[in-house]
Amino acid sequence: MLLLAVASGCGLETQGIWSPPGDAEVEGPHDIGGDVDVPEDAPDVDVPVTCGNGAVDPGEDCDDGNVLDGDGCETSCRWTCRGDPDCDDGGICNGTEWCDFAWHGCMPGSNLPTGADCDDGQFCTAASTCDGAGSCVGAGNPCDDGIECTRDDCDESADACDNGVHSGTCRIDGACRVAGEASPSDGCLVCEPGASTDAWTPAADRSACTDGAGLGGWCCAGTCRAGAQCCDATDCAPGCSGTAQECNVFIDGSTCTGQRGCVWSEGSGCNGVPRACNTLDADACGHCRDGCSWSSGGCGGTAGSCTSYTSTTDCSHCGCAWGIYAYCSGAAAACSSFGDEGSCLNQTPCVWGSRGCGGDFRCY
Repeated sequence: MLLLAVASGCGLETQGIWSPPGDAEVEGPHDIGGDVDVPEDAPDVDVPVTCGNGAVDPGEDCDDGNVLDGDGCETSCRWTCRGDPDCDDGGICNGTEWCDFAWHGCMPGSNLPTGADCDDGQFCTAASTCDGAGSCVGAGNPCDDGIECTRDDCDESADACDNGVHSGTCRIDGACRVAGEASPSDGCLVCEPGASTDAWTPAADRSACTDGAGLGGWCCAGTCRAGAQCCDATDCAPGCSGTAQECNVFIDGSTCTGQRGCVWSEGSGCNGVPRACNTLDADACGHCRDGCSWSSGGCGGTAGSCTSYTSTTDCSHCGCAWGIYAYCSGAAAACSSFGDEGSCLNQTPCVWGSRGCGGDFRCY
């Protein structure tokens, strides 16, 4: 473009239309200077009524007679730039813009190389770099905590991260657990997201478990106890307790047979302790044939039990005694085997009533 200038007195009076010279060599960035003295902090003024007539009138910086902005002379008849700061577009990756005072227009900077650091102004990008074409590009999630069971959600509007756990999981002691998963150190502590997502929850009492020694048991208040069936007396329903009387103490058939498991026996037979075979003569030795035998040297052998003889003759010859017998034998049923009050009370001396939880966590 051409700059028309008319010398008048000591100054330089500009008139006409400003145009950047086509072959001008420009340098920047730089401050305003040369023959044009326009302060950078000059206040904005109203657009003069003469703006746009192609002539620089009082109150105008310039007047190129067109309606284009950014060409050095704005449609308000003000310079496009008065200094380098007027050209700053706020970008980083497209370099530093500067004001060319030869025509008061903004000149672009040089794009930063690909990979240069920048800031895209977004909270939800972990890192930003220049793309080599003048733009700042963000990538990555700043909310990613590297933990598989957390959501890693980023809220741009709130500049905040949400690292809550996914549904059906817990994060306990820094590790991810799925619902129902037991603690490595205690099988009665489990991940129960409905109760807590960051702490172990006691498993239901009397749930089956394996203790640290590998023994099977039941859970009681979050602890695995080998052999446990109850945690307290409230777990024990009423039942039959006590120690049943042994059968051999009963001396009559009625009380003997009334004790479940006992049997009454009575009749006649051979009882006692047999004589030694070597004390018997030939006749007696012949009757004591259960163990004794006669030879030229006399009666030898070992006599059998008196109860093996079924005749009074054999019984008496062997030194045994024939008589009447009656006795109670068998194994009395344990009190704990009865599930109803009537049967329990019929077993001497069992007791029906409330039961407690014993030290081995069984009901007694």
